[in-house]
Amino acid sequence: MVLVIWVCLVDPYFSVIIATKDRPHSLYRTLICLAAQTYKDFEVIIVDESKGRDARRICEKFVGRLRIQYYMRKLGGLTRARNYGISRSRGKVLVFIDDDVLFSRDFLEKAHKILEENKDIIGIQGLILSPRVRYPPLKNALRKALGLGYIGGKRNKIRSSGLQIRANVANIK
Repeated sequence: MVLVIWVCLVDPYFSVIIATKDRPHSLYRTLICLAAQTYKDFEVIIVDESKGRDARRICEKFVGRLRIQYYMRKLGGLTRARNYGISRSRGKVLVFIDDDVLFSRDFLEKAHKILEENKDIIGIQGLILSPRVRYPPLKNALRKALGLGYIGGKRNKIRSSGLQIRANVANIK
């Protein structure tokens, strides 16, 4: 099942790809965060592997608020769902987020600024905050600006989400 809710002649800067399965309430909160972004040059691609149609109904609520594409597919896993989203994307930068990610209103604006000012940066990895994980101090301005994570060391492993990568660097387009 396909629902493309917008048509645009200009390619967006970001393609936000969300793979979801049976978590419509989390998806709704994530879409609220996206609709509130201060930076608006992005599309949202939802790849839904759910059994029901709740995610589609939620996506329909964002018509006019987001440039959104919805695809219901049984692809068999997160990687395949994300790859399918990539095949439908048009953005210069691919953003992979989980269906339960919440972030600040200026997250995409800050990411855009950093990527445009630093053409040598090919990707950005976000951070999942959890009360169960002890975080090391943030050491540089880039991490502070975006709330980016540190991955490494046996004691301070942080599970990351919100990967952003330039599409041309990944040889995807």
